[in-house]
Amino acid sequence: MPSHRRLAALLHLATELRRDRPDRYEPLLDHLAAHGFDRDLLNQAMEAHGLSPEKQSLINDRLRP
Repeated sequence: MPSHRRLAALLHLATELRRDRPDRYEPLLDHLAAHGFDRDLLNQAMEAHGLSPEKQSLINDRLRP
């Protein structure tokens, strides 16, 4: 996947996490877990979207191999 699409997917995920819409973010988490992602970029996106440290930790744990 081109890098701009990966960035868009991470920003979309962060937005859906902030909106607390599991029906939208769970499939994105599944996709990232299966196909890989830039963990640093995800953490930056989650922080920029104002996700709590607890929520960020839960997401990172969910995506940990």
